[in-house]
Amino acid sequence: MPLLKVGKDSSPFIAADELRRAREDLKNLPRRVQLDVRAMFVERDRQAFSRLAELCKGLEGVEIQPVNGAFEDVVSQAVEFAGAGRNPFAFILVDPTGWTGYGLKAIAPLLRVRPGEVLINFMTKDIIRFVDDEDSSALGSFVDLFGDEKYRDEWKGLAGLEREDAIVDAYCRRVREAGGFKHVVSTVVLHPDRDRTHYHLIYATRSDAGLIAFRDVEAKALPQQQQIRAEKRRKKDQADDQIQLFEDDVLDASVSDYVTELMERYGALAEADAESRLKRGRPVPYDDLLSAALQFPTYSEKRLKEWIDDRRRAGHVQVDGLQGREYKPKRGKNHRIRWIG
Repeated sequence: MPLLKVGKDSSPFIAADELRRAREDLKNLPRRVQLDVRAMFVERDRQAFSRLAELCKGLEGVEIQPVNGAFEDVVSQAVEFAGAGRNPFAFILVDPTGWTGYGLKAIAPLLRVRPGEVLINFMTKDIIRFVDDEDSSALGSFVDLFGDEKYRDEWKGLAGLEREDAIVDAYCRRVREAGGFKHVVSTVVLHPDRDRTHYHLIYATRSDAGLIAFRDVEAKALPQQQQIRAEKRRKKDQADDQIQLFEDDVLDASVSDYVTELMERYGALAEADAESRLKRGRPVPYDDLLSAALQFPTYSEKRLKEWIDDRRRAGHVQVDGLQGREYKPKRGKNHRIRWIG
């Protein structure tokens, strides 16, 4: 993507700094872990690349390889870079400015890198606007993005959030199949001024632990989104020289309402899915029930445990395999959830 500015507040610098911090944290664990950090940044714009190359010279402690070129054109080079070094693990970030330049078939070799995880910025606000456009100039780019010509069949007849969710789910499913991932899930990043989606982050992993960590980070980020959006609205009022009609706590509540609405929506979907799985007649391993529930945005292990406990108290479910003082299911304990009516 073109970098309008490359400095300490730019994504390459932030990424390198976070990698350094992760290395130091691992080094300071009781059982010290040695992490060699390497990064490859791809920039198409020549002027932005020149600034990126200069920035990389000043980033100490991280081996960085800046590359000038279109992302799709350097996939084979990126795959080779990802597999080099001692016990490599690749974290691949695809961060475009639109929906072109990272066609599914073109990036499939990167998706198949093992071990590795992928984070994709899915530009939802633009995609949902144009994805059903019959204009031939846009059609080819969406065929590239989704990897086939039947992508629109999966949200035909839907509208609003249902259509948006179906579009994101369709893309997640294709990424999962192309990369052989166990989990490909999304989280929503809201528009700063309006109650709608700005973009989704698509996360692909082959690890249950990765899925749980992603949802844990999401749970911490949601309140930050609320705070940023409330502050943005305050500044907009001030810039427009408008009289603030509501107190700050009322404004914060209005911003929080939409996040709460989303959490309630996806919570209801996750819990309906969990109940459906339990009603099939066989006890479901807690680990499997958790993995299924965390496919839904904004949902967390804490909420699933609360739901199970509520259903247990109401006499609908029981937890098999608890021992001693255990009263709630835990991961890795062979606990099973049984529907009893």
